[in-house]
Amino acid sequence: FELHQKLAQGAIVVTGNSRLAAVLQQEFQQQAIDSGLNVWETPVIQPWNIWLSQLWEEAVFDGRIESPALLLTEVQEQYVWESVIESLTPSILRKEATANKASEAWQQLINWQVRRDDADFSLNEDTQAFNLWADEFERLCDEQGWLSAARMAEQLVECFNGGENKTDCKILLVGFDELTPL
Repeated sequence: FELHQKLAQGAIVVTGNSRLAAVLQQEFQQQAIDSGLNVWETPVIQPWNIWLSQLWEEAVFDGRIESPALLLTEVQEQYVWESVIESLTPSILRKEATANKASEAWQQLINWQVRRDDADFSLNEDTQAFNLWADEFERLCDEQGWLSAARMAEQLVECFNGGENKTDCKILLVGFDELTPL
């Protein structure tokens, strides 16, 4: 495998999901055993979310990114979305499901770098409501010093665009259905 050669040379493999990362790790180990090796360096094979979190944490610890007061977990972020929706639109019947969809839409907007000041966000009452919720979500996060997990990649891009990239190794993306701009 060409991938196994690159891993042996120190490349980092970032996968689209945890299952693929585990399978690739097992394949690498089996190839090492089949090659007669008794010991070998464990390759870095991680799913996107784990790799991104570790990279972000390293940048924070190295002082390249300012640490937020709180990096929101998925549960905390869901709670903030629910609170925002309940306070701004108390007539919503299924606030948990609505908050979940709003959070997913928020993540997509960030990943695809879509600006919410576009006229498309005033076309109908659904997009207007989402825009209102997103404004309030951003305001709360800014006010409290919270960082949504969706913003981690954005911060890393800014950090690395500023010449702060300290990694010289190859990073291979494997098993992604689509790649977003972030």
